[in-house]
Amino acid sequence: MMITSRQQRLGDLAAGTVVIHDRPAPQRIAVPVPAQRPQTAHGAHRLTPEEVAVIESFLRRRVDLEPDVRWSTARTIATRIRDRLSLPAGSNDETLLEDVAAEYRTAKRYR
Repeated sequence: MMITSRQQRLGDLAAGTVVIHDRPAPQRIAVPVPAQRPQTAHGAHRLTPEEVAVIESFLRRRVDLEPDVRWSTARTIATRIRDRLSLPAGSNDETLLEDVAAEYRTAKRYR
């Protein structure tokens, strides 16, 4: 059996095929979310379904985002939610979004 410097066998050379080496996909780091948090009334029921959908979409996709994009996106969404619900600044942006989403989910009208 003959193998070239490009790892091609004689049959690969005759057929004109290319050898492709697969690389394992990088491991993603999942950030654990605490199972239970004290329920704080933020007034999540005042949010529109579209606003809640933005929060939920971010929370689902955040582990796939680069850290700086994740941080700035959470900041942007949390700032709007704080303004909309008249909440004071100061809490962690992602924690606020998690808490607001959890509060909204516990409402009977959540689907």
